[in-house]
Amino acid sequence: TIGLFGRYYTKLSPAFNLFAQCSANYFYNKQDYKDTTTAQVLSYHTMKGGEIALMPGVSFQINRWLQLELLLPRIVSLRYQSQQYVDLTFGEAKRKSFVFKSILQSQFLDNFGAGFQITF
Repeated sequence: TIGLFGRYYTKLSPAFNLFAQCSANYFYNKQDYKDTTTAQVLSYHTMKGGEIALMPGVSFQINRWLQLELLLPRIVSLRYQSQQYVDLTFGEAKRKSFVFKSILQSQFLDNFGAGFQITF
């Protein structure tokens, strides 16, 4: 997995900030299933795709080098995923999915995350 993210901060007071974080990720995974006696590959599974997500949050500056952050992970996300399963005896199966996800639902507060940021 590899990804990028960017943040935009809006100052509410000298110590409080709101921020919006946007991230983009690419992922790739391949697993081989081998015969234990001959080490020959019998089948394999490949998964690859990408995701774009938006995450808002608030930060509180404790001192000049330390901030406390509260983040809502992936409030909105868009994901594309492609899977391929190949069995050398029986053939192959492919599946593609395109998913839009939002956490704006009744369990909204279950998705909070907290962390620290140290700035040098």
